Amino acid sequence: METKETIIVFRVPKQGCADKSVRATKFNKNMKGTKAKKQKGEQELRERILGAALEMFLKFGFSKVTMDELATNLGMSKKTIYAYFPSKDDLVRELVEKTLQSIEARVDRIVFSRELDFVEKLKQLLTFVGMTISNSGQAFSADLQKNAPGVWKEIDEFRRKKIVANFGRLFQEGIRKGVFRSDINPELLVRMYANTVQATLNPQTLSELPVSAPDIFDAIIKVFFEGLLTGRARATHYKSGVITAIKREK
Repeated sequence: METKETIIVFRVPKQGCADKSVRATKFNKNMKGTKAKKQKGEQELRERILGAALEMFLKFGFSKVTMDELATNLGMSKKTIYAYFPSKDDLVRELVEKTLQSIEARVDRIVFSRELDFVEKLKQLLTFVGMTISNSGQAFSADLQKNAPGVWKEIDEFRRKKIVANFGRLFQEGIRKGVFRSDINPELLVRMYANTVQATLNPQTLSELPVSAPDIFDAIIKVFFEGLLTGRARATHYKSGVITAIKREK
């Protein structure tokens, strides 16, 4: 009986193939690193353009700032800016979108916080909204409303759906718990507050009053929550009919 001999052959890769594989791996890693650095650089440049545009828009107005002026301020060519933003409308739209996303995140943190009661939530919401309004300025808002109506529409819809809705939700909770009056329209109150902040927190008013911006915020919120009269005064004047008489005169 014949015995068949089995031969196992081990193939050893040639040194040249191994070297090529190593070189290819290093090349791919270098390409990925170069791509990541390029993307990071592009994002940083994009953010730089947005930051400079926001500063100029708030200072001079959206309609008065040209792309040429923005390019000069940044020390770069207008062609570079257009590579990221085809038009000034695209630029302001991305600015607004980023701002609204930031506002939404902050509002959600306040409203859905488990550490704050609803009164503190309402105070923080009013303070945050007030700071946002004062930073943007009434002139900038009016400029957008007139010269970028599409962008303004997005802002107005966000205001109604996010700010007013959340304020109303907290206000209704206060009514149910017997803390707030039920005869005041929440949206009207938000508008009154916004107008008060816009009229008070501006450079001219701040220069005329011996108070700081935080002091003004505290005073506005205190008046909105507590009113001008003390508890004793409210009881006395309501009892004597003074408040009723004022209402009748109006």
